[in-house]
Amino acid sequence: MTTYMNTLITGSGVFIPPRVVGNQSFYGSLFYDEEGRKIDRDVVDVVRKLENITGIHERRYASDQYTNVDMAVKASSDALLDAGVDGEELDYIIVAHNFGVLNAGSFGKQGSIMPSVSAMVKHGLEISNTSTTPYDMIFGCPGWLEGVILAHKFIQSRSASKILVVGAEILSRVIDPHNRDSMIFSDGAGAVVLEAKPADEKCGVMATDTVSYNGCEFDYLAMGKSLKSDYLPESDVFLKMNGKKIYEFAVTHVPDVLKRVLDRASIALNQVSKVLFHQANEKMDKAILKKLMRLCKCDFSSEELEALMPITIKYYGNSSVATVPTMYHLVNSGKMASHKFSDGDYLVFGSVGAGINVNALVYKYRSA
Repeated sequence: MTTYMNTLITGSGVFIPPRVVGNQSFYGSLFYDEEGRKIDRDVVDVVRKLENITGIHERRYASDQYTNVDMAVKASSDALLDAGVDGEELDYIIVAHNFGVLNAGSFGKQGSIMPSVSAMVKHGLEISNTSTTPYDMIFGCPGWLEGVILAHKFIQSRSASKILVVGAEILSRVIDPHNRDSMIFSDGAGAVVLEAKPADEKCGVMATDTVSYNGCEFDYLAMGKSLKSDYLPESDVFLKMNGKKIYEFAVTHVPDVLKRVLDRASIALNQVSKVLFHQANEKMDKAILKKLMRLCKCDFSSEELEALMPITIKYYGNSSVATVPTMYHLVNSGKMASHKFSDGDYLVFGSVGAGINVNALVYKYRSA
């Protein structure tokens, strides 16, 4: 009998900041265009247009006492508890982020990356095992998923058996308040424990794929100065993105990666129970799924589409590396009433973001 060394998610946890910021909070904003000119349109219309495109009604911001390390520690503690794993047993702690640690009021300042964020998370968890290796993953929004892919490779190479993978970000401290795109971003943290589990059936991570487009696309997401020229003019650490280019890129290229990872797993799209995709833009995510359907030569009704792809961006915004683990936890813990996982379900994870990096993973669900 064949024995497989499976990579299984055995526990998950999240930290969703309690501070809710609704779209009406931006009605008093002054927005500028890329040329530095004030946008004269009624700001309520600007906000409502973004809501219609992205599907975002509200988002969460961290309060001043939190950093992304604090949020990561809270999410990680819950994930370890859920998995029934002592932190001292961990071989790796992989923490995805993009901006280091940004304290409250840190606009215009570089985030701290010394010591590493993952080392600070290990310290916060009070793990004394010197063989537990902290590892930072800076890979844009796909960072958490890339951490899971890396953890899977460690497990498959027999060099690790228990790994914590965390995504934590406080984007509210790197956004330009004079940029319309600032309304998209939010804060949060999500974590999972991955374990090596031998069995006579293959399950857990079934196939992975990662591609990086680092040519003319590499700076579609980058850091820069405020669109309002006299707002902290000495600082160039505000998150900026070319939304139109990213949308076009994602809809063009991401479905190919999703199709390829399905082929690697020998799974048809109509066998998939859930597609857990990075929550950047609801319209974009649905366009990606519809193109994937065309590539796979299958069709779904609107009701089937809603059941296939959970959407969390409406209430939580785009928290970068935290969006996918947050969604996984909400479904797995029964907190999204219209979605659930059952043993044997095939899940497809996917993400796209700065770099530009794209990754995907097929997972056969097993309850821990």
